[in-house]
Amino acid sequence: PYERVKLSRGKSKERQPLTEDELDKLRTIKLSEPMDHVRDLFIFSAYTGLAYCDVQVFNFDQMTEKIGNIYYIDGERLKTGTKFFTPILNPAMEVLKKYDYNLPKITNQKGNEYLHLIQHAMGLHKSLTFHVARHSFATLAISHGVPIEDVARMLGHEDIRTTQIYAKILKTTINQYSTKLQNSIK
Repeated sequence: PYERVKLSRGKSKERQPLTEDELDKLRTIKLSEPMDHVRDLFIFSAYTGLAYCDVQVFNFDQMTEKIGNIYYIDGERLKTGTKFFTPILNPAMEVLKKYDYNLPKITNQKGNEYLHLIQHAMGLHKSLTFHVARHSFATLAISHGVPIEDVARMLGHEDIRTTQIYAKILKTTINQYSTKLQNSIK
């Protein structure tokens, strides 16, 4: 039957990562429980790059290492078993401190339902899901000059092509490199 019937596959919608301004707005918006817990989990993910399932099994005492003034998560992806090593950036540390280093637990489905409510409360015209947090981290890292190979390690990707899917090239990044290029050409 597969020789006669050809089904066309639809394309999935491209997820749009949050910009730094949108992440700042998300961090400061006043929300009631449990939406504030869900927002905090999203922020933790957006500033560590951890997938939702990895956030839910995160254990500060067992999975972190401090180098200089920065804590890092040294772990293994639940989904793939791939190792990752990623910083806990300041906004994520603030979330950890708020919850005494024990993140709230919520199902992915319920969390994404609350994220859609938060999206509407913010007037955001992008779909807000936990996976968008991971995209946001990758985009943020690349836009600040972190090499894609290092972003791949932070996210726990074995194949850099997977990271390239996450790594949306921002106009600001293109503008920075274009300016450098323009200034170097005589």
